[in-house]
Amino acid sequence: MCSLLLGRDRELAILVAACRAASAGRGSTTVVAGEPGIGKTALLAAVATSDLAARVLRATGVEAESAVAFATLQALLWPLRDGLDELERGQAALLQSVLELGPSVSTSTFAIGAAVLGLLSSCDEPLVAIVDDAHWSDVASQEALGFVGRRLEHERVALLVGVRTGATSLFDDRSFVRVDIAGLDAGAARSLLAQASPNLAAPVAEQLLEACAGNPLGLLELPSVLTEGQREGIEPLPAALEAGPLVQRAFAARAAVLSDAARSALLLLAASGDAQTALAAIDADERIALVDGETAGLISRRGRPRFRHPLVKSAVYGAAAGAERRAAHRRLAAVSEGARRAWHLAAAADGPDEGVAQALEAVAVQAGRSGGVAAQAQALERAAAMTSDERRADRLLVAGQAWRRAGRIEHARELLGRALDLATDDDTRGRIQLERGLNRLRALSYREAYELLSAEASRAAKTDPALAARLYAAVTLVANVYREAPPALASAEEAVRLAGRRGDEVELEALFALVSARMSRGLPPDDEDDEAVTRAAELLDKPELRTGEQPHWIAYSLAELERDEQARTLSDLALGEARAAGDVWSLCYGLYARAAVELVGGRLDAARTWAAEALPLAEQIGERWRLEQAQFVRVEIEGMRGSLATREDARVPSLAAGETPGAPDAVVALHLGRSLLALGRFEEATALLEVAAREFSAGTPRAWYRFITLDLAEAFAATRRRADAEVLVRDAVPGIEGCRLVRPRARLARVRALLAPERAIDVAFAQALVLLEEVPHVLEHARIELCWGERLWECGRSGEAVPQLEHALARFDALGAVGWSERARRALEAATGSRRPIQPRRTDVLTAQELRVARHAAGGMRDREIAASLYLSPRTVESYLQSAYRKLGVSNRTQLAGVLAAEGISALAAVAKNP
Repeated sequence: MCSLLLGRDRELAILVAACRAASAGRGSTTVVAGEPGIGKTALLAAVATSDLAARVLRATGVEAESAVAFATLQALLWPLRDGLDELERGQAALLQSVLELGPSVSTSTFAIGAAVLGLLSSCDEPLVAIVDDAHWSDVASQEALGFVGRRLEHERVALLVGVRTGATSLFDDRSFVRVDIAGLDAGAARSLLAQASPNLAAPVAEQLLEACAGNPLGLLELPSVLTEGQREGIEPLPAALEAGPLVQRAFAARAAVLSDAARSALLLLAASGDAQTALAAIDADERIALVDGETAGLISRRGRPRFRHPLVKSAVYGAAAGAERRAAHRRLAAVSEGARRAWHLAAAADGPDEGVAQALEAVAVQAGRSGGVAAQAQALERAAAMTSDERRADRLLVAGQAWRRAGRIEHARELLGRALDLATDDDTRGRIQLERGLNRLRALSYREAYELLSAEASRAAKTDPALAARLYAAVTLVANVYREAPPALASAEEAVRLAGRRGDEVELEALFALVSARMSRGLPPDDEDDEAVTRAAELLDKPELRTGEQPHWIAYSLAELERDEQARTLSDLALGEARAAGDVWSLCYGLYARAAVELVGGRLDAARTWAAEALPLAEQIGERWRLEQAQFVRVEIEGMRGSLATREDARVPSLAAGETPGAPDAVVALHLGRSLLALGRFEEATALLEVAAREFSAGTPRAWYRFITLDLAEAFAATRRRADAEVLVRDAVPGIEGCRLVRPRARLARVRALLAPERAIDVAFAQALVLLEEVPHVLEHARIELCWGERLWECGRSGEAVPQLEHALARFDALGAVGWSERARRALEAATGSRRPIQPRRTDVLTAQELRVARHAAGGMRDREIAASLYLSPRTVESYLQSAYRKLGVSNRTQLAGVLAAEGISALAAVAKNP
């Protein structure tokens, strides 16, 4: 084994340095990548035996267990099982479930990743966690370890991951350090070959060196497949002299000459992926014969038997006949339980088998509960393959749904196409078409989704009202984002009609669509809007319906209808339940929906905090649609703060051109225009807001709620285009004054006051403020005071202007509305004739994540509770908290809470814990 390290001093030094840095509290993840036989395993083994002053954990991905959720994670964490009691209770329960030490818990790989991070962080000594052949690890383990790997900056943990170059895995993240293992240089390769095969003829050695291209395993093993004459240079070498295939053939040849008992034992070991299971299936003669496998250089029996290299395992399994493999899997199934038993039964079957299909469905249920969505999808797909009757279409459908949730959109599409071909009844066909439409929506193929769902909805309406209601609801959601579709309201109303007052998820889906459609039609809300939102909120009193995205959207809709407390209550409840269930997809949506709720009430500071948690979660989930929405909310908040200065600042990176409502240029124009308005750069703001006003017409979502024309009117007024401003105000009056909402009337009153004659400005602005006494809007209140002060100064009433401007500045500063603060400060300097230095808030020095942690700490949450809530480790929470203490000059939670309260920043009470 030592010879395989020839020429690897540089790579070994990099890995050892990473481990020693982790011992000092600077953890990291390093991916070691290379082709088969290049020496990854030898290199990682050398690290494990180095002088690291750290505890080493090791696991290896096993191809045979790649569909068993958390198989690799179980192997890695098993030595730490006694430390589970040190964790927060909910996280301990999660890992007990993963390690099969406790009952199953419904959760997600994100929640499990946070629990793993907590467990690693809680260890008293530094850790080096080594996962070899990670490309063969099950996806759930890869997701959890990837989650951990991105959060080791403050930990005493080094994660080393070995992957095969070109193999698909989740460790291609650019945030990980990557060490690509190339072939040995010429000198090291020549030295290794001479050491392993000193009697090769010189020309043969040169040909082998060229063929192996520095691959150490090839240099060691290729000579063994040559005849004596070939080694001496008397006979010609094989025509295709490739290291990989020939090495594997060499291993197979060694196994072929062993006894039947030895070959049977090796096949069981290759098929099991787990030495303990293989040993349980092996009989006495086979156990004795394992010695022959060691003598042949195929396995090592130190500790439990294991193959010397993955290529040995592949060679042994590949050389066996189909009947021999199936027999081996039957024997392994007899000594296995749970998911492993089901997968061995599937491998042992030589055709469809309903019993095996049902066993795989049970595995899928368990995997789904524990957050192993990919393992769930794999089990469901294999269950469908084991089905020969009409149930196959249904099983392909649920497999397609699972693959969509796992992010494999195109593979899901393929399965759904096969399911549709097999569907024999209208109900099955309709459900498949619904999923196909949602699949296309997630892929942002809006036209295809709209046409498919519309056709199927019309067909289903004749025979299945409930299914048709769901289809029409889906049509509505697509129509809201597909600009060439007819207005969405008709399909939403049809969904509600077909659903009736069922009181179930079908009615809620229909109402969700109706509320979305009504908010998108470009008209002020009326009694029908209120009735739809109220009914949806009533249904959401049922806990079983508070799943997915609906509760968060309805909370946002309540906020738009100025029912703020009800909106926050529902949002808090749904967010807490999403956290408790480990439902990161709903949680992500709920976080940026909550940011939007706070934005509706002008609470920019709170909105920014919620968005700061949503965006990294959206990035980690990796679903383009969610990431786009989270980015959109972030940019909208920054535009309202006045912190955007360039087009690039205002661009939503993942926004899809062409099919997205309000094309990217208009989105940029809207948010940058608002930011420049805040900064007082009125000419530039006017040009941009004119573009946005044209583009965001009545046909785009939330068009009426954007009030773009009122911002444009303010810009017109500031640039002496009074007549243009008056036209916009006149056009806006009927919709706003006829509306039941207060905040729009306050905005309109502010703009009217800007255009009022000098003698009437005090009354006009005062009336605007009176309106906000009914329904507060923090940002609008400050804007009214700012505009009032600016107009008083323009009229030569500087003394009266100053109090208004000072009040406005104080409110803007408290909100973190940097652009508005700058504009108010300039106005004050003009009114007073003296410079007004910036008075930053003490908390402005905190990063978004430090502020989030600080607010939780001020609310009384312990570090472990904060860590579980934010998917961080306790050590990382401690690091953020200590950084916040240092920046703010405080030393405990009580003082921290005092600083936040003094600056109007609310503490965050404990949320529902993970179970």
